[in-house]
Amino acid sequence: MVLKCKNFNIIKFFFFFKTKIFLITNYINQFFLNIQTKKGFSFKVNFIIMLTQLQHTLPDMKEEIISDVLEWFDQDVEKTKDVLTWLMENTTNLQQQHHLMNLFKGFGNNLGKEIISQTWKNYNQIYVDTVEKLLEICATSNLNELNVNKI
Repeated sequence: MVLKCKNFNIIKFFFFFKTKIFLITNYINQFFLNIQTKKGFSFKVNFIIMLTQLQHTLPDMKEEIISDVLEWFDQDVEKTKDVLTWLMENTTNLQQQHHLMNLFKGFGNNLGKEIISQTWKNYNQIYVDTVEKLLEICATSNLNELNVNKI
């Protein structure tokens, strides 16, 4: 009788051990699979390191803004630093940073930072008024291009 119980415990231990090895193997495989993908472990580690460095360089800038700009520029630290510095020079609070960032995302390809920031200042950092003026500037510049092409 004792022999049977002992064998049962050995078999039970074997299945328990086998299950643990299976789970650990799956975990290790998933870990290495994540490392190989762009959105995997190494990508996240690099992102966190860059985010921390930028937070240290620009301590008054909120993490969410730094993170947003860093993602927007595909982790290009120099471009991110340039835009974050520009944001800090032209805003005083988090809401203004978000607004100016949205203006740059929306109009940055058509208009330079100088035009955007000057319009922002001219319209007393009021988002809706600035958007309307920037739309007007874009429309006018598109008309001017059309007129130049006709000549």
